[in-house]
Amino acid sequence: MNHTSIKWIKGVTRNHGEYWAYLEEELKDQAWFPLNWPKNRKENVLKPAVGDLIVLYQRPEQVKGGKKIKVFTHIVSPTNKLRVYNDLMPHPWERECDIIAILNKNTAINVPKHIFLKNLVWGSCVAISQLAKQSNFTTEELQKEIWNMFFENSKSKLGHITKENVLSAIAQIDKEGEHERRISLDYKIVYDGRLYSPKYVISVANQYSVQREFLNHDKFNSIEANTHLRKLNFSILRLADLENVVIDEFVKGEKGNVEERVKKALAKIPDGSKKRIIEQSDRQDTPLIRALKELYNYECQFPGCKTKILKRDGGIYIEIAHIVAVKDGGKSVVENLIPLCPNHHKEFDYGMREIHSKNESECNGVLNSVPFQFKFRIK
Repeated sequence: MNHTSIKWIKGVTRNHGEYWAYLEEELKDQAWFPLNWPKNRKENVLKPAVGDLIVLYQRPEQVKGGKKIKVFTHIVSPTNKLRVYNDLMPHPWERECDIIAILNKNTAINVPKHIFLKNLVWGSCVAISQLAKQSNFTTEELQKEIWNMFFENSKSKLGHITKENVLSAIAQIDKEGEHERRISLDYKIVYDGRLYSPKYVISVANQYSVQREFLNHDKFNSIEANTHLRKLNFSILRLADLENVVIDEFVKGEKGNVEERVKKALAKIPDGSKKRIIEQSDRQDTPLIRALKELYNYECQFPGCKTKILKRDGGIYIEIAHIVAVKDGGKSVVENLIPLCPNHHKEFDYGMREIHSKNESECNGVLNSVPFQFKFRIK
């Protein structure tokens, strides 16, 4: 990830500029947030690909340099987590984005006059190449200028920690393990096929830096840890994304209808196997996931849900959820996988959930006081 990953720019606002949008103190230790689109920008929500970078600018009333000055505040990377709310809301479209860089009220960057934002459609993602053209830049010149402005202004308190320090920390954790109270339930570093908690890695890496001491977790937040590790070219993934990862090498080349292909694939997976293919969130659907979506007609299985998200290619977007999460020992088997819309998937992950009974045929329970029953279509 570098300056060439910047593909889009988007204006954001909070109450028509009366307040700042998506501020760091508002997010606390959360390293992602749901980015909203207005209701007349439906086609724009899916334009950025997973892995692209979006630069956010806003025009709050209280800003250095005077009223209604445009400022750069964020660089974010969109995920494949989408939601849609009631169309009566002014901003019903929502897409979760990982924070790559974030500036606060004091460090927000006044947009230079030679970067010409005037003709951009507010609320839409506009291609950075279009902005470069109207500002008389090459695309890469503009990408590099914006990237440097962010990372020169961010003044990371972790800047003294090098990649070599992080690798030394990982080696120590491989020997000693992670402290059980410091295990991240949200983000992981992926290195050499293994997963590590970003903040704990930074704490240990600080011992190998010029400071030579363990860095307490209350001295920095998840946004700072993830941003610094990405700058050092480490891959950061959310556990919410990993829940969709399944063993797919056993499905390749299988013939037959959907049910036959899924059964053959599951029969090949060794009992107790913990092997998983860990990919970034822009991975394509695996054959097993595609088969399950097809089997359930791309429909959310939560009782009464009629949500359908149409994709640009004419298909229907649906997610496959683990009933028992991977991190809790759940396996990628048919009786633990169910198609859900993004809203119910997230509610299932984070809501008040009780499983009353579960077997190879069905699962019964309650989610946020609403009873549900899932009927598995392969027994």
